Amino acid sequence: LWNLAERNTPRSRGADYTQGIMDLGAMVCTRRRPHCDQCPLRDDCLAHTAERETAYPERKAKTEKAHKSTNMLVVRYGSKIYLEKRPEGGIWGGLYSFPEVKSKDHIPLWIKTTFKSSPSDITALAEVKHSFTHLDLDIQPFVVWLKEEPADTSRETASIWHEPGSLLNVGVAAPISGLIQTLTTAGCIGSKVVLLSA
Repeated sequence: LWNLAERNTPRSRGADYTQGIMDLGAMVCTRRRPHCDQCPLRDDCLAHTAERETAYPERKAKTEKAHKSTNMLVVRYGSKIYLEKRPEGGIWGGLYSFPEVKSKDHIPLWIKTTFKSSPSDITALAEVKHSFTHLDLDIQPFVVWLKEEPADTSRETASIWHEPGSLLNVGVAAPISGLIQTLTTAGCIGSKVVLLSA
């Protein structure tokens, strides 16, 4: 296609030529009702010769979106929440987010390994859905309250303890920022009141 375009594009008045091609596509060579009788290129048109003018351009096959589910931990100590930097590759690369675990069963071990602490409460919240152009993502958030003061994790991973409602000085993906706002508004975070298990 590029070779064809380069062969036919004139050396002068290239802008006029390009505008003419766009006008032909918009007003003459339309998908549903092409006006072949008005087209200066009809004698060289393979679709016109084959009487298949309305078959082009071919519609792209609709690709199925991938689907992913994840469990995110809204880890709380006092009124602060824990955020960690995501790896550079992949979704939201280099941005800060809630940590993820495979399942609710993995939470106590993850908390112990990461913070040298244990959860006093684990509460499942309503699932959050986010759609990318190529992926539908279902996020199951869990609010996890720590019993003991957490160990410093900043040497092992880029992480922060954030006070909801205060200025966030790191990059956060829009869905995570929205989730923080939703949880703050709902009173799930940003308060020192301990949630009771359901």
